[in-house]
Amino acid sequence: MFDLSSENILKEIIAVINQTLEISNTSSSSEIGNPSEWDSLHHIQIMIEIENKFGVKIGAMMVAKLVSVKKISEFIMENKK
Repeated sequence: MFDLSSENILKEIIAVINQTLEISNTSSSSEIGNPSEWDSLHHIQIMIEIENKFGVKIGAMMVAKLVSVKKISEFIMENKK
């Protein structure tokens, strides 16, 4: 497993999003709709990949709230094992 410091979590989230969207321009300020490839369908795919990568469970209500790299990072920091 990897180091779960906030900086590494941020890097891993960005890597998951870039890989899922097949892009390379995700940043710590990215959110759904920016980059444009991050649409609602891809958002679900990203959430599944985040669950798998970090071993967290993201409920349906939470999926609707985790709409930015920052919010995803905060969620993982609060729920990491």
